[in-house]
Amino acid sequence: MATVPRPRRFARYVPGLVGLGLAAMILWRGGAVLEHEARSQVSFAIVVEQPARVIPLADAGATDPRLLSWRGLVQPAAERERVTVSVDGSAVEVRGRADAGELELPLLDLAGAPGWHFVELGIDRRGGRSERIVDPILVGRFASNTDTNTNTNVKPCGATFTASPQLVRSLVIPMLEREVLPALRANEHMGPDTKLSKAQLDLRDDVVHFELEVAGHNTLAVSGVVVVAIINERELFAELVTLGEVEFRGALRNKARGVGAGGGALIGGLISGPLAPVGAAAGWFLADKFVTNKAREVVREQIDDGLAQLSGVELLPTHVELVPGRPSSRVGVGFCEQTGVRATGLFAGLWVVPEPGPSVFELGVPGPLITGATPTAEPLGAAEDLRVELSIDLVNALLTSWTANGLLAELIGEQRVLAHANDELASWTPLRLGGLHPTRPPTLTPSGGPDAGWAYGLGGLQITLTGVDEQPWGQVFVAAAGTLSPSWNSETGELGLIGSLDRLDITCAQPAESGAGQALRGCFSEVLEAAEVRERIDAHLRPGARNLPKIALRELLVDELGIQLGDLIMTRPRPGLLRLAASLRVSDE
Repeated sequence: MATVPRPRRFARYVPGLVGLGLAAMILWRGGAVLEHEARSQVSFAIVVEQPARVIPLADAGATDPRLLSWRGLVQPAAERERVTVSVDGSAVEVRGRADAGELELPLLDLAGAPGWHFVELGIDRRGGRSERIVDPILVGRFASNTDTNTNTNVKPCGATFTASPQLVRSLVIPMLEREVLPALRANEHMGPDTKLSKAQLDLRDDVVHFELEVAGHNTLAVSGVVVVAIINERELFAELVTLGEVEFRGALRNKARGVGAGGGALIGGLISGPLAPVGAAAGWFLADKFVTNKAREVVREQIDDGLAQLSGVELLPTHVELVPGRPSSRVGVGFCEQTGVRATGLFAGLWVVPEPGPSVFELGVPGPLITGATPTAEPLGAAEDLRVELSIDLVNALLTSWTANGLLAELIGEQRVLAHANDELASWTPLRLGGLHPTRPPTLTPSGGPDAGWAYGLGGLQITLTGVDEQPWGQVFVAAAGTLSPSWNSETGELGLIGSLDRLDITCAQPAESGAGQALRGCFSEVLEAAEVRERIDAHLRPGARNLPKIALRELLVDELGIQLGDLIMTRPRPGLLRLAASLRVSDE
């Protein structure tokens, strides 16, 4: 094969080298111009007053159209006609001047749906590429500081406990045996074999009717009515209002009767021999009456003394740490007005108010979200011995308080979670999560009908990112939504949670060039696929997940009350209200 001379071989590469040189010259000399042109292009953005806006309905009324609306400005304005808009996945009516890029969405339909909602705006590009921006909004009524202060009278019941008469008897009677019988058995007139031979408690509205009989060397039987009430939101008031006949019989009483009969005969003999039998009978009657009256007097004195010791006893402390050892979990507690004894059972309602304290994060709300869900006061069913009802508003109050003071981050192990997340991120992006900064509270709201789960929402969660030097995207905000439902494991006796993640949105915000508001943009579409993040997180929320909290309810009841759960059923009698109903039996231990 003929060898190509070097000049000819070189000539083959000349056009390419010339083209490469020209390109280099253009890029070198025109680089500043190209960069200027690139920066002059306005990327798709939505300017809002502030990201994750809070719309408090109580400020202006739930039907004020000026309040219940969302406003944004499309940049560039020419894209306005191409923008698709939806709220929670449903298309909505759009208003505003198109030529100025204005968007206004009426949200009157959200007045009856408190919680997080998601305004989604998108543009479809050529080649199947799309851009999407999500701005979450929090709608609802919010409790103010004065509403939740424990010094006010606005303390709705957040949780209720109802015990059947049978359960009350099964708890009270063993308590009487433990507290009373040891002292009676040490008494010479009762003896070591003394036992509670009869104990009957009948619950009536605001009172308890009792019949007790203690049998040993002597026997004492007594009955009466005690009024029971709660005063000062936590103190017990008990007073004996009726004392029935007191029956006292046995060796001690027979001895008293004999002395009485002899004395009566002596007195009768002094008067007239023939009247001696009558005198003996009268003496026996008077002695017996004396013993009965004395027994009644002693019994009443003892009961009054015992009830006096009970009255004024604080059944609840003024404050309690819901998470032992964590002062930031302190709450004020007290009984609600509905608490008391009823013919259908013992009903106790509790108000629980987080104690004010220093805030680590400013959440932009006056207080927790209020849905208006309140526990019921319905009588127990035939198969119920114990019922517990929990309002979603109480959970929201705790979530809001614990988010603001940083306790929630500690409880979920934020640093551990971030470390685990960064291990996951290492395989598919250089970005790393540096920290979480909540700017709005997470919320729970009713989802669907009473039998559906609770919807959870989160918006305005700012994420600090590391791993790259330049971060031109500004602030990164995450929004999420899904459902949570309680689960009961009858074998282990554990109450837990199962859930799902229905959406996860990442939005970036920067100050608008106009100086007013924030420009929202979609971000990280090339390096961070939200669908993959959502799939990975959802795997941890599915049924059977080990990372969600569980409460060993059966063990707790046995340790604290000495009772064991039988069947337990969970229902939602009203939206925003969780009910646990159970049959119980006294522990054999």
